[in-house]
Amino acid sequence: MTQDITHLVLEHLPAIRSDMDEVKQGVSSLERQMAAMGQQLAELTAAVQGNKRNNSI
Repeated sequence: MTQDITHLVLEHLPAIRSDMDEVKQGVSSLERQMAAMGQQLAELTAAVQGNKRNNSI
């Protein structure tokens, strides 16, 4: 019985690893997108603050 379970796990392990690789790639992509959005938000915030200062003078 134990050998059957071990065989079953080993049989599915490559598919699990493949799925994990896809998840890792997806998370990396999301991290890059979030970093880019953070930069864009910082630039937008700075531009808005600059406009407020220029308009108040």
